[in-house]
Amino acid sequence: MSSSQSALAASLIHQIACNNVACPNLMENEALRKKTLSLAKELVLSLERPQAVPLNSILPVQSTVARISLDLELFDHLASGEAKVDTIEDLSRKTNCNPILMARLLRVLHCMGWVEQVDAVSFKSTPISEAIRSRKPIKAGIKHYFDVALPIFSKLPEYFRSVGYVSPENEHDGPFQYAFNVQDGQTAFDWWSKDSVLSENFNTFMTGTGNARSHWVNWLPVQELLGDKQQESDTSILMVDIGGGKGHDMVTFLKKFPDAKGRFILEDLPNVIDDYNPKEGHERIECIKCDMRLAQPVKGAKFYHIHNVLHNWPDDVITDLISKIAQAMTPLYSRLLVVEHFLPEVDCSMRKAEMDWCMMAIHCGSQRTVSHFEAICGKAGLKVAKYWGPPGDGEGVLEIFRDVIADDGFTNGHQALP
Repeated sequence: MSSSQSALAASLIHQIACNNVACPNLMENEALRKKTLSLAKELVLSLERPQAVPLNSILPVQSTVARISLDLELFDHLASGEAKVDTIEDLSRKTNCNPILMARLLRVLHCMGWVEQVDAVSFKSTPISEAIRSRKPIKAGIKHYFDVALPIFSKLPEYFRSVGYVSPENEHDGPFQYAFNVQDGQTAFDWWSKDSVLSENFNTFMTGTGNARSHWVNWLPVQELLGDKQQESDTSILMVDIGGGKGHDMVTFLKKFPDAKGRFILEDLPNVIDDYNPKEGHERIECIKCDMRLAQPVKGAKFYHIHNVLHNWPDDVITDLISKIAQAMTPLYSRLLVVEHFLPEVDCSMRKAEMDWCMMAIHCGSQRTVSHFEAICGKAGLKVAKYWGPPGDGEGVLEIFRDVIADDGFTNGHQALP
């Protein structure tokens, strides 16, 4: 290690220590936690030998071991509790897996921090394995990315060679169709909606995408958006959740604001709504089967909410999608709340950059910057009122209102916001 690398490592260690002193309960301070995590990753990289980094970064061993472990239901069989351990033989018997293969799996999982090795033949759970055991959306996410995304990524170099290294923009003819040899122009959503296992797994994954981070209802000034004296009645429509899956966002909202007046409408495709379980939802949620690519059926709601949906589509499609929402919005009253991982203009995190690649590979979509969204909104007759940045590196919220209403005398967003 060179003297400059040693100095960098020492500086990073000092900064991490200072953060811990400044905030002993670091996990409760999301912004400082994220900053410290970034420093820790930089420290790890500074301690790596440069020639080792490329190969360490490209091997797909960890994701493969994780996926096999789910097939074996390994985390469900792993003994839970501080004092409990399992031997390789125990886990082999519980999962019907060969002991030699089980040892190989556990060795990698230990390096990943997903299990803890106690001695030569014994292992125990960690907070990560406990989270996987208790949270179905985490398991579903691992399966979705391995079963759907990974085959596409393995074909991406070949795909880009064939198209001349152009960023894909046609959701009917992109990397997904190339990798899975889809000939009839089906989108990824169309394709897996016909497979009950893939569809159910994806819907389960979507119920937990925000749970590992702070949900916007916990930090966005919702009461400010509602107004000091909420004007909505019990019969007016407060929120329409477009492409809302199993209603997880509205359930979270209603738990936080149980006294909010108005109706709550959940919209999604028929196969998704058919899978909706009222017992897991909320009694105030009403369901409508519809395709967001068609006209918005609910007019004049206070909030139109769309969470991690627009990143699934290229620019021309989402311009059309939000144009249809705009036509249903009441000028200067209705708000479109777009909840996404917005890309920063500089210093993008690896997680957001990787998510952008996933959206490109699967859907020809993208994670976007706020300025990119503002340009799209302008084409759709909408205007961004405010961007609400998240604590840490989570999802932000764009608050959008209807801009051009020529027939009603409103012009190009020059009216004062209510």
